[in-house]
Amino acid sequence: MALCTNCNRSSSYISHCTTNELGQHHSFDDMPAIVFKNKSKSWFKNGYFHRENGPSFEGQNGYREWRQNGKRHRLDGPAVAWCDGTNSWYLNDEKPLEVKNQNIVGNSIVVGKDIAIVIRCVEGVFYEALLGNKKILIVKVS
Repeated sequence: MALCTNCNRSSSYISHCTTNELGQHHSFDDMPAIVFKNKSKSWFKNGYFHRENGPSFEGQNGYREWRQNGKRHRLDGPAVAWCDGTNSWYLNDEKPLEVKNQNIVGNSIVVGKDIAIVIRCVEGVFYEALLGNKKILIVKVS
């Protein structure tokens, strides 16, 4: 683990930075690859924002973001938690349409005045569905 010498950020903003043997930002032992002086933290894997068991970015203001291989992605909750308390859902960097749980009946999902037909369910929260002839991604929210 070498201290990052090729980071384009000013050292006045960073307290700690680690890279892999290729010079890419990389987290070791689930420790953040970059710790900013304002206490924000970032986790990386081979140069991409990545963390398996928690957010890949934790801002000092409460903002948190989950990414895997650089893509916003989370199956067990929202992938972005904004500091004002609102949330955004993503699956492989795709932002799904949010629907209330009561709008899902069997393999049909009410989307506005239309009905989408479920193709498959991912982890019981995300659904791939057909709305007319268009494939859409839907997330079930309470």
